[in-house]
Amino acid sequence: MAIIITNAGFKTVGTIAERNAITKVFDGMQVTVVDAIADINVGMGEAGYQWSAAQAKWVLIWKESKDELVFASESKVIVGGKVSADYLPANGLVWGCNVRDSSNIIMMDIEPTITLKELNLGISNYDGLTLHYTYAHGIAETMSSVIMCGKF
Repeated sequence: MAIIITNAGFKTVGTIAERNAITKVFDGMQVTVVDAIADINVGMGEAGYQWSAAQAKWVLIWKESKDELVFASESKVIVGGKVSADYLPANGLVWGCNVRDSSNIIMMDIEPTITLKELNLGISNYDGLTLHYTYAHGIAETMSSVIMCGKF
């Protein structure tokens, strides 16, 4: 009596490049990629792929992506003691916020009050000068989606 050990061929790899480096593939083989950022259809997150012999390629079957926070630095002229950011600052936070003169020299660091997109300095002494600030916008929530199920 022989004992036959089988392997369904399912693998977990770190990156898309590692998935692409797999030399022995077969129809229906599935691979989970932990960091699938190199796949524009996934972005930042994890994804599952299945090899399609008919198409001779890896086909995305599920993904769990995380929207990225985008960081922006802006310089706006202060009017009425406030400026309006181009985007909604994530968690109502800005970093490196300072008032600059017309020569772009930092006059003082400041912590504005932030309401939605508005950065309020609380005083209008700096009207006509520039407020320079950096912030993040977007969301960082995990979103799961099933792309395709079944055989190819």
